[in-house]
Amino acid sequence: MKTLLAAWIALSVAFSLSAQEKEEKIDAKNVPDVVMKKFLAFYGDIKKVKWEKEGNNYQATFKQNKVKTSVTITADGNIIEKEWAIKKGAVPQAVLDSAARNFAGFKMEEFSKVEKSGLLSYEIELEGKKDGKEVEYKVYYSADGKMLSKIEETEEVKK
Repeated sequence: MKTLLAAWIALSVAFSLSAQEKEEKIDAKNVPDVVMKKFLAFYGDIKKVKWEKEGNNYQATFKQNKVKTSVTITADGNIIEKEWAIKKGAVPQAVLDSAARNFAGFKMEEFSKVEKSGLLSYEIELEGKKDGKEVEYKVYYSADGKMLSKIEETEEVKK
């Protein structure tokens, strides 16, 4: 049980740190060869790919089997994260219940399934108001509804 808890804590920290890095759109020709080779080895049949650089990592976003997918690859060619857009109905009920309970009054906007460090989690993007400000959260949950991490973005509400 302690090992599982330590893994979830590590995953939470990793999500928080990766979300704070600045994303920069880049052209495919600026993606390092080792990163491109790894991508092509797994997704060589994909033709339309948008690339971003996040810190030292590279993220490819594309559609596979009509599902929006993203893969994050380190500069030395290791896949560290995969993310798939999913519909609300594909999110475990425990996750939806936890989000509704912890973010009452917020609207659930987008849903994703995320695999990172061999662990599967669910991401929900929520929007609402808090203390007079528009707030957006990216919240990560384990399949049993435990919140792993949350990232907050705020904007002043225009009056």
